[in-house]
Amino acid sequence: MTDRKALLSEFAASCGIAPDALSPLGGDASFRRYYRAGGFIISDSPPDTQKNHEFYEIDEALCARGIRVPRIIKADFEHGFFLQEDLGDTSFAKAASGDGAEPLYKKAIDLACTLAASEIPGLPPFDDDFVKTEFGIFTKWWLSERHGIALSKSDLCLLDGVLKFFQQICKTQPQVPMHRDFHSRNIMVKDGQLCLIDFQDMVRGPLCYDCASLIFDCYVKLDAGLARRLESRFFNEAAKAGLCGSWSFEDFRHHLLGTSLQRHVKVLGIFSRLHLRDGKDGYLKDLPRVLEYSISESEELGLSGFASFLKRCAEAPCAR
Repeated sequence: MTDRKALLSEFAASCGIAPDALSPLGGDASFRRYYRAGGFIISDSPPDTQKNHEFYEIDEALCARGIRVPRIIKADFEHGFFLQEDLGDTSFAKAASGDGAEPLYKKAIDLACTLAASEIPGLPPFDDDFVKTEFGIFTKWWLSERHGIALSKSDLCLLDGVLKFFQQICKTQPQVPMHRDFHSRNIMVKDGQLCLIDFQDMVRGPLCYDCASLIFDCYVKLDAGLARRLESRFFNEAAKAGLCGSWSFEDFRHHLLGTSLQRHVKVLGIFSRLHLRDGKDGYLKDLPRVLEYSISESEELGLSGFASFLKRCAEAPCAR
């Protein structure tokens, strides 16, 4: 950390910012750190763990396509520092409340459609191996490490079937650019515009993914009526853009729920890993909501065996 602080001071000075003027901001789930000074943000993004080149290249691509992202003013790829535009403190999570919530959510749904309809070359595929890796985060960190579950042969058979379901539900959708973390904490509101952040993990994958991330947000439970209106809006806008093929709304919603379940199951593992491996306990308060989503979605999709399995495992005492 001492070396990083010295390098940060050098980078700030090279940008004309006095190191003692840097004010640290709250961190996120990664190893990045942010500092505010002089109307700018400096990102400390260690190159051995962070996708700095991807962040820069995707930022340029999104900006070129009219999608609002933070402007990058200076980059030091060798040491992992960025000087970038300060988008302020108004996150979507803060702004989307009360009477102003639904209009903002509609704008966010439209932004998800715009992103899906954009051509962004070079994105890695969200393929069967990707889905299998994410499922492994769930089995390792939520089942094994958090709850100490010893899987029986019937459990393994059940989970193999669930994995195959996830792989099928993802690859049978139109494949489009997807943010992968399109939710209330990764959208900022500045001058009435929605601005995307934390997009370095973008891939090319299932159409429903970003819509599911927003409507079935791991940090916010939307009113059922609003959620349904947003589902219809996304389907109608995506259909206008030629993204839905021959899908009916019922086809779309089946894929939406299946994609949401895949994401929530992964997040059970990620939040557990953040707690157990990284010492970030703040995400534990959101685990019950994610588990509730996972169980209800499993039941609605007809995966009653998986819903029962989740309930049984959740009742086991935490091993760590």
